[in-house]
Amino acid sequence: MKQLLQNKWISNALTVGMLSLVAICIGRPDEILILRKIAQFSLHIMILLLAAGIGFLLFDQRRLLFTAFGSCALLCLVFKVKADASIRPILRTNEPIMTIAHSYTSVLADNWEEVYKTLDRLNADVITFLEVTPAWQVVLDEYFASEYTNHTSLVRIDDLGAAVYSMFPIASVDTLMYQDNPSLLVAIKMSPQENCQILVSNTNPPLFRQSFIDLREQLSTITTRIEERQADPLLVVGNFHLDQFADELQDFRAQASLSDSRKTMTPSLSPPTNHIFYNRRLDFLQFSNIYSRNSQRIGITGQYQIVQP
Repeated sequence: MKQLLQNKWISNALTVGMLSLVAICIGRPDEILILRKIAQFSLHIMILLLAAGIGFLLFDQRRLLFTAFGSCALLCLVFKVKADASIRPILRTNEPIMTIAHSYTSVLADNWEEVYKTLDRLNADVITFLEVTPAWQVVLDEYFASEYTNHTSLVRIDDLGAAVYSMFPIASVDTLMYQDNPSLLVAIKMSPQENCQILVSNTNPPLFRQSFIDLREQLSTITTRIEERQADPLLVVGNFHLDQFADELQDFRAQASLSDSRKTMTPSLSPPTNHIFYNRRLDFLQFSNIYSRNSQRIGITGQYQIVQP
């Protein structure tokens, strides 16, 4: 193996390959979808580069070693910036706190009773659902309406429906439309003085270049509505069919002044595409994935408290 790695052509090919992977992970070219698919596995590529560097160390290949470790370090720095991670200590105050859970009906169908028990054990203040059809609305109301007496639904025959079930009173309900894709905007009354705006959104999977353009325009429409409510605590919940490092989501968060609840990276081969973003009027307390007893990932949950301006 050492003699093989010392071959000039193989050594140069490995160097170019590692640098190309780093460029794809950082650049995420919009025009070439296959490269975007590769970039979704940036975390796995970073771990692969680390393992490759250790291998090159064992075989005393210094140039390949420095290339692998340098590429790994560069990706770490990029992920640190994009992950919105903070070492600021989490401080609880006397301000109102909300725990929100988010799921979607496509993952509920396989084992509905077990999923319901899992969601019920969370004792969340608010539960949001996507992909709510007329049939699913009947099921959700039957199981959740008695406990979550404040609820509203945007029912569709396709996968773009949404529902919100809340223990807090609902102050108002609005619908934000982009083309034929709606987002449900619900104001939750957390205290006599404070309403928390919750925007539940779904997007069509971006499968080709035009769909990425449509997704950017949909996020731009949402940003315009968010800017009108910057004074209120606000959560954006939904499935955007993009991982947390996608340029579209990074630009959306920057333009709308939102922070990402997912402070860590997920090493799964299917990176999560459901997210909870929050604005400056909310302080992040905790975030986690929701798993059923058979280790099925069924959603996400987060806890937030109000920050006084």
